[in-house]
Amino acid sequence: LRRLAAALDRGQEAPPPRLTRPAPKPDPALFPERLSVTEIETLVRDPYSIFAKHILGLEALEPLAVVPGAAERGSLIHKILGDFSQAHPGALPEAAETLLYTIALDAFGPLEDQYPELYAEWFPRYERMAVAFLEWEASQRRSIRAIHAERSGKLTIPLGERTFTLSARADRIEQRADGGFCIVDFKTGTPPSNRTVFAGFSPQLTLEAAMLMRGAFEGLKAEAAPDLLYIHASGGREPFRPIPVKSPPGDDRPVAAIVEEHLERLRGLIARYMTGEAAYLSRPYPQYIRAYSEYDHLARVLEWSLAGEGEAA
Repeated sequence: LRRLAAALDRGQEAPPPRLTRPAPKPDPALFPERLSVTEIETLVRDPYSIFAKHILGLEALEPLAVVPGAAERGSLIHKILGDFSQAHPGALPEAAETLLYTIALDAFGPLEDQYPELYAEWFPRYERMAVAFLEWEASQRRSIRAIHAERSGKLTIPLGERTFTLSARADRIEQRADGGFCIVDFKTGTPPSNRTVFAGFSPQLTLEAAMLMRGAFEGLKAEAAPDLLYIHASGGREPFRPIPVKSPPGDDRPVAAIVEEHLERLRGLIARYMTGEAAYLSRPYPQYIRAYSEYDHLARVLEWSLAGEGEAA
């Protein structure tokens, strides 16, 4: 410490090099051959996370003795609604309220035993959401032929000598009596805005729509672009809110055009990584990054952002 203080007083030490935003460019052959639609969103918003997970092979350790949080609550709600739709894919059963309540009790059972304080907070929120869900469901199913819940699909995209597989697990695909489709995604957190979807930073539903139009979900194929619907199932003041994906103000492009555009942009994006043209930047669009990434410490985000290279927010 004395030597460091003396060096600072003399002013002869060279300043440390300024950290810059990491932008690794590994061997293009290491680019993963398969990603999910949610990972494509990560690739768009924070390519460095894909580099760390799929190329460096780094996985975050499960936290120990941590109380369940928003992610676990979201998983619970998804399981309940998914199990109900899978058990009753056709007409809404007469005892729908009782059947849904039974599924919910089974799902919330372990939480009540291990974390009674969370159960006391989460279950009333769920009950408010469930009442609104069943009202919406009764109206929705009047025009539905069948519901396909938690349906997995994959689309193979040829790119020169290589191929890339896009995978998805749709919360719910509704097959209407008129032959049309609607893809529904349940969110316990705030869904993305239409502007964010159209800008390409939340391409989950648009890519699932492109997959559905190409028969990527076994036994299902849409002849035209399906409707896209987010459901904000928070259980809060507005417990259950359907939010259709539609053109934001000032953008007259139809959803069908955005679906095709996002698939073409995906082809171009994957090709740039497979040819080594693109670097795996950390947080290239700070305004669109999620609040937390498991790899921010590895990318030393706070250090280079505070040095003026970008913004940490």
